Amino acid sequence: MSDDPSTEFLTLLAKHDRALSLYVYGLVPIHADADDILQQTKMVMWRSFAQFESGTNFIAWARKIAFHQILGYRRQSKRVHIPLSEEMLEQVGHEVARLSDHGQARREALESCLH
Repeated sequence: MSDDPSTEFLTLLAKHDRALSLYVYGLVPIHADADDILQQTKMVMWRSFAQFESGTNFIAWARKIAFHQILGYRRQSKRVHIPLSEEMLEQVGHEVARLSDHGQARREALESCLH
């Protein structure tokens, strides 16, 4: 990666943006709220990027931040009842992440076949 943290962050975010978006939209039922959570997640990721260890799993790190933003949203949201416990939400999150990762691997395999 680049020595410039901004470039590294933007490169990693661009590579994993779709998977992160699918994760958040898969766990947040209201599209506008998911948009806000995704934006907040990316801001927290940027502010915390110095703590990210280059070469480790960026999307896992990003999903962990997104999950905490979703938990905060659930605690603050009085107008929407989300009938899942935190444990169940975490299990759903793992399944959304697994499906997203599987789709990414499939896309990469198809791309390699085309080249």
